Amino acid sequence: MKLRLLPALLLCAAAVRAQTVVLPLRIPAPPPGFAPVQVVPPVLSSVLPVLSALQTATALPSLPHAATVRVRAGAAVPVRTPPAAAARPLPSVETGDLLFLDFGRGDYYDAVADPTLEQYGVEGPRLHHAGLVEVVDGEPFVWEAWPMRGVGRVPLAFFLSRVQRGEGEPGGYLVGRLRPEFRALGFEAARRAEELRGLPFGTDLSWESRELYCSKLIAVLFAGTGLFAPRPMHFGREGTPERAFWEEHFSRLGLPVPEGQPGLSPLGLYLEGREKIFLSRSS
Repeated sequence: MKLRLLPALLLCAAAVRAQTVVLPLRIPAPPPGFAPVQVVPPVLSSVLPVLSALQTATALPSLPHAATVRVRAGAAVPVRTPPAAAARPLPSVETGDLLFLDFGRGDYYDAVADPTLEQYGVEGPRLHHAGLVEVVDGEPFVWEAWPMRGVGRVPLAFFLSRVQRGEGEPGGYLVGRLRPEFRALGFEAARRAEELRGLPFGTDLSWESRELYCSKLIAVLFAGTGLFAPRPMHFGREGTPERAFWEEHFSRLGLPVPEGQPGLSPLGLYLEGREKIFLSRSS
C-alpha cells in the first residue's frame, strides 16, 4: 500500500524505521525530529494518516541512547537513537560542511529521488535530505528544515542515525567539504542559520514563500554567493508512479503540481557543490 506521506519534499523524507521520538501524546510514531507544534486542522488531518502509515514500518524499542534536540517551541525532546547508529563512527566534519542523506527505497523515497535523477540525467546518488554542519564548542550539529518542526539544529549523531549505512554507501550519506577558498562562506552560512531558527517547513515547495524545505534552506543560507540558484522543478513524467504520488500530494494541498516552477533538490545542491566548491573526501 502506497504511503500517503506529508510532503517533505523535494526532499526531506522521514526515515522513521531507525529511531523513535518520545512524545506527550498517544499518537502513532512520528518521523524522527518531530516535536508537537500548533497545527491548523486541514494540515493536521493530512498528517495523522501519514503517522499511522509510518507506524506499520516502525519498531518502538526502549533504548538507552538518547540525545536532546531543541525545537522552536523551546522544549527539549529526548530522541532515541538505535544502538547500531550510536555505535557507528561519526565522520570528521567542519562548520560549513554540507551533509546529504539517502533514505533508501520505497514509494515515497522513489518519488523524491527518481524525478531529480531524471532531471539531471544522472544515475546517482539518490538523495532525499540535506543539512549544514556547525561545530559548537567542539560538538558537531546540523542545521536542517524538517517537516512539522521547521528550521532547527540537531546533533550530528541524530542527523546521521536516520540512515542505515555509512559514508558513500547506498542508503547512507555524503559529506560535502568546502574547499579552503570557500570555507568562509560556510561559516557565514552557519551564522545566518540561527536567524532562521523556527521558520516553518514549506510543504508546498514554493520558492517565493517564507517557509523553507531542506534544500531551499541551504540556498537561502548561501544567498548572495552566486551558488545554489533555483532551477525548474521536475516531478516525474506523466503516467509514472512518481508523478502520481506528487499529483496526490499537491491535490491534498489544493494546488497543481508546480512542474517547471523554481526550486532546488538535495541532488541539485550536491551536483553543483561537487562541480564548484567541494573537495574530494580524500583531500
